[in-house]
Amino acid sequence: MRELRRLIGDAACVSDGQCRTIAMGAAACGGPTAYLAWSTLRTDPAALQEAAARYTRQASVPPHGANPSTCRVLPDPGAYCQRPTAVAASSPIPGHCRLRESPGKSAAPIQ
Repeated sequence: MRELRRLIGDAACVSDGQCRTIAMGAAACGGPTAYLAWSTLRTDPAALQEAAARYTRQASVPPHGANPSTCRVLPDPGAYCQRPTAVAASSPIPGHCRLRESPGKSAAPIQ
């Protein structure tokens, strides 16, 4: 996870078009267990994808004696650029990519 956080950095953005999500982990019935928001402004997409794939491979092997995860579908919440409210839309001051809230559940990043 440290590598992913390092690659994502501050997820700086100046527009929603720079914000993306990346799936993390492996749920029991398929699909991810969480999403992270990242920005195309400062993150290498190929390096991030490879780090996410490594994380998912490692996370899909449950520790000995662990209970399997529940089967639930976690939809991609999407991401947006959250900019300071006092900053004009044309300002070069960056904001930060954030996950949108999924209906009925917050898409909080995993630690």
